[in-house]
Amino acid sequence: MLNIRPSQFASFEGALVREFADNLARYVHDRWPAFARAAGGSPALRDLVDASVKRARAFGFSRRDHVATWVDWECEFGAQFYELEKWEWFLAILKNGLDPAIRVHRIEYRLQVLRNRGTL
Repeated sequence: MLNIRPSQFASFEGALVREFADNLARYVHDRWPAFARAAGGSPALRDLVDASVKRARAFGFSRRDHVATWVDWECEFGAQFYELEKWEWFLAILKNGLDPAIRVHRIEYRLQVLRNRGTL
């Protein structure tokens, strides 16, 4: 029988989180080149991605696709953009207590409406 100690599991989990953040940093470099250039290099970009992931997790996002969507939002609109007055609707959705998948859907729907209207 195979026994995995909590410390081994934590080590494995940490490696998966680091790999995910590395992949996200590469994604940002490719998808958001201006953002990546402004970050000033790979280590700084990775730090920005790590900070963005922490903010996503603080709002209850844990699924990889939700966290990646969060990183997209911050690359497009700026870190902590949701604290600005014009984004109060965004913050209201973040804090409404619904399942993260529902919150992501509602935000993406609202963003698409704003894009279609040309007001974003």
